[in-house]
Amino acid sequence: MLGVATLAGQITAAPDSELRTLIDAQRAADQAAPLYVSGKLRVAHTRLVAAEQHLRDTRLTLAAAQHQATQATATAQASTPRWWHAGPLRARAATEHHTARVAALRASASVEELQSQLGGAETRVASAREDATVLEDAHHDWNRWYQQNLPTRYAGLAAAAETARRAHRLAAGTKELGEQVRATTARVRAVDTTQPNPHSRPVRVHLGADADAAYERITDATNDAGRQPDHEMDIDRD
Repeated sequence: MLGVATLAGQITAAPDSELRTLIDAQRAADQAAPLYVSGKLRVAHTRLVAAEQHLRDTRLTLAAAQHQATQATATAQASTPRWWHAGPLRARAATEHHTARVAALRASASVEELQSQLGGAETRVASAREDATVLEDAHHDWNRWYQQNLPTRYAGLAAAAETARRAHRLAAGTKELGEQVRATTARVRAVDTTQPNPHSRPVRVHLGADADAAYERITDATNDAGRQPDHEMDIDRD
């Protein structure tokens, strides 16, 4: 890639046709640009981190629920009424056993629900990881295009700036010429007005109108030359 000073010198010395070629190349490179997905990639990684965190939390909650279910099952088995329980003692043992069994069933149901949630969390993590991978590949493609086309795009934008500068300089010169025409016309009129004797060849009657018309044509050409398209580089949109 050429240095900035070297490229600026070449652009300044280049003819208009070469500048137009550089501008066309820059436009073609921009039109061939792949999709810029940096913002989407950032969101995808955020979703992936959140999904992985939820998966870890679900696993920890499931482990705690499984431990609680194991203890509840053991408590229910230990509270089974014995053969020697009789009367009020047997009724109380049966009540405790029933309560322990209900707690064990609830703990088992909680474990099953958490296992289902764990499966969903694993699915979300896999989906988020796949989305992030696809966007990573797309971002690599865009970055490769950016690096390869940077010299072309930079040269094209520099050529567009030089074209606009030349048009502005031409417009300024044309405007100055128009002002000189008007000033010269005014001086001719002043000479004709202050002459004590008429000219042998009098100043044309329509000289002022012709000068005004010429000035208008020059300024119209200036305005047309000054209208240049804008060229902007679309870089690092996020």
